[in-house]
Amino acid sequence: MKVMIAVDGDMVCPHFGHSPEFRLVEIDGNRVVKKEIYTNPGHAPGVLPRWMKDLNVDIVIAGDMGPRARDLFASFGITVQTCDPMNVDSALEAFMKGELFGSSNSCHHGEGGDNGSCSQ
Repeated sequence: MKVMIAVDGDMVCPHFGHSPEFRLVEIDGNRVVKKEIYTNPGHAPGVLPRWMKDLNVDIVIAGDMGPRARDLFASFGITVQTCDPMNVDSALEAFMKGELFGSSNSCHHGEGGDNGSCSQ
């Protein structure tokens, strides 16, 4: 299974599309067999879901993301898992134990005069 985690430093990024990097983790059973870091190739509509599909990603973990990205991932058969802000390794461990739960973040692009980010 391939899991792509939106990261900002050593934390899960609160907004998927604005993540500076992504950590691709390959899991076999209960163990991590490979880790790779990728720079965000660009935050434009549809770019990241297609890119991750080409990498054969099964699961995406992020603080949150907008509905269009969620729909695109679903159309590619990629599951989205959100979580509250936490350390990347802690999020991965919780995911592997089935204990990673959805975020209370909420993406509302353009509302209230914001610049489209979903930072907390």
